Amino acid sequence: RYVQDYKTPALNARVILIRAGRTPASSKGLQGVSDGEENRLDEDGLFDAITMATQLWDSDVRNLRDSVNDIVVLHSPLKRNRKMALKFVNLVHKETERQVWIPIIPEPLALEINFGSWDGKNRWDLERAKSPDYDAVTRFQNGDATVAGAGGETFRDVLDRAARLLERINTAYAGKTVLIFTDPVIGNALRVILHDPGMIDAEGTLNWTRNEISQKRPFQLESHPATDLVPTHWDSNHWPLANSAELTAVEEMLSDALEAHNGPA
Repeated sequence: RYVQDYKTPALNARVILIRAGRTPASSKGLQGVSDGEENRLDEDGLFDAITMATQLWDSDVRNLRDSVNDIVVLHSPLKRNRKMALKFVNLVHKETERQVWIPIIPEPLALEINFGSWDGKNRWDLERAKSPDYDAVTRFQNGDATVAGAGGETFRDVLDRAARLLERINTAYAGKTVLIFTDPVIGNALRVILHDPGMIDAEGTLNWTRNEISQKRPFQLESHPATDLVPTHWDSNHWPLANSAELTAVEEMLSDALEAHNGPA
């Protein structure tokens, strides 16, 4: 549940989340920071990318064509997220006859959760294999924010990282429209921090594993300050960042995790 000891942070920018389309890996099990062939957009995922790009242009960007400096495109460093971002930017170039250019900025803090040894697995396969990870994965999928695969992140870790991402957006991109091409777990972490009602069930319990953002349409983040609440399992002392060195340490940790999964860049 949430407790009344911290106010929901404000958003100083208009922030829109765009979830990666389907990949062979995402249709089979847990997909984290792995970035191999199985983690690239498949045919349906590419269709999702085109659909999402069109929706963004029609509903969010067309009216900003005369103020392109107000648009920022951030993407997780994973290839599926960059592909989604490129589909959108290429559409903008086409629609504006290349009169509008939008920079694409990789953002390590927008990476999906690192599932560690769980990556690519699903709990049914783990159950059949009598894996000791079965109980932990089941707990995770039922909303336990404190469990992780070997070498991976807990949801609590992702909350801390999402808080740092919001801090960066509020500082670096205040007043702009920020499009973040990312994945569902980090997306729901951002929503939890902003006290999105969609993350709370009928009993008032935090339920961050449900209501993931759609692969079919953009999702605009909003701060919901009316209740001034935060998750009980989230230590607010972890953020905002004390200094840039701490942020650098976070980015190095994420870079090490990517290299461990996918090999050197």
